[in-house]
Amino acid sequence: MLVDVFFDSTSESILKLAAQAGFFIEETAVFPDDVTIGSITTMTPKNRKSELVRRGYSVDQDFEQRYKAFLNTITQAKALRIWMLPYPHASLGLLYISSLVDLQTRIQSIKGIERINPSVLWLDDAHVNTAPLSELMDAGCRLEQKTCAKQWQEFVKENASFRIMPNGVPMSCDEDIFDKDIIAFCRECNLSEIHKLSGEKKGYELQNIAISLSELMSVRTGGMLNPDFYLSRIAKLINYHR
Repeated sequence: MLVDVFFDSTSESILKLAAQAGFFIEETAVFPDDVTIGSITTMTPKNRKSELVRRGYSVDQDFEQRYKAFLNTITQAKALRIWMLPYPHASLGLLYISSLVDLQTRIQSIKGIERINPSVLWLDDAHVNTAPLSELMDAGCRLEQKTCAKQWQEFVKENASFRIMPNGVPMSCDEDIFDKDIIAFCRECNLSEIHKLSGEKKGYELQNIAISLSELMSVRTGGMLNPDFYLSRIAKLINYHR
């Protein structure tokens, strides 16, 4: 069984749209986790949910069910077509996924799907242009499952609180590695005034700061991180400095 693996539901939707025009899909699976953060020694859906929630990440109610379904699909695969995104959680997720499957599993990594959207695929109401996806597949590369799995096991041994991809190289580090930068940016944004706001407006402003930080730090982190990471650090830092 060939499984197309995604790191967000939007990418999956793009491929399913193309499938309506005959683009071959056998099975799809969306990886629900963000393995840049938290302990990875016990990767059960329940433990990962607890770990993400404990560290301030927002998690859907059906997280465990989706995770179990993902694991069930992946472990039955004969081949994986992994549609990458330019974010650390995707690169690290690829390593973890590689550790789940059999040594004989064929793995193809395909980059660039974030540049494709339904408006690019649709030519008119009756036809879907699958050429952009075919071009990405032609440029995709085969991965050595054993090598990727070994890299993941190194991260498991280190079991750091945080993982990033500077210059495309995965590395373990501490969660507080960017705290000085976060504090400096929050001062520029006059965070003390934002904290005087209440309810929805405060949440909106904090979310904007987290997104801006994700963009600002993307070169150093190897791609944009989930804004929840910055929101959780801001909450801890502000409480700490009061």
